Amino acid sequence: LLCAAYIPLTLFNVAATMLNGSGRPKVSLTLATCVLVIQTSLCALLIPKFGLNGAAIASLIAFTGGIVAMAIIFRSHFGAFLSLATLLRGLIAAAGAFAVGYTLGWTGPLFLAEAVVTGLTLLGLLALLKEIGKDDIRFLTGLVKRNG
Repeated sequence: LLCAAYIPLTLFNVAATMLNGSGRPKVSLTLATCVLVIQTSLCALLIPKFGLNGAAIASLIAFTGGIVAMAIIFRSHFGAFLSLATLLRGLIAAAGAFAVGYTLGWTGPLFLAEAVVTGLTLLGLLALLKEIGKDDIRFLTGLVKRNG
């Protein structure tokens, strides 16, 4: 579940770095602060009821909202960002991975296995939705082989 939240967070960080490099650090700092406030507020609401899953849900919602806002800002400053189709495919894949992780709900030593299954679900859905292709999968496989 938390793995899915890292997709929008990673996109947010890349876009924020680009804004910072273009001389607009106040814009990215302001937006990052808003995301932090939203995430903290959602954690306060969701953790008591859902525990660690509540924190992951809060992160996913806050980070997704952050990248949507960043996309709007980025487009206004630079005239382009990720296509809406790419964002939607990423969100659909993240939701599917979330559903798998939430359904499994493994704890203790099985938590690592759940993380692997959830991550593979995310990759599989991204491939199924044609957001990543054979070249991307070969690249990832090469990274695993090189570092494994």
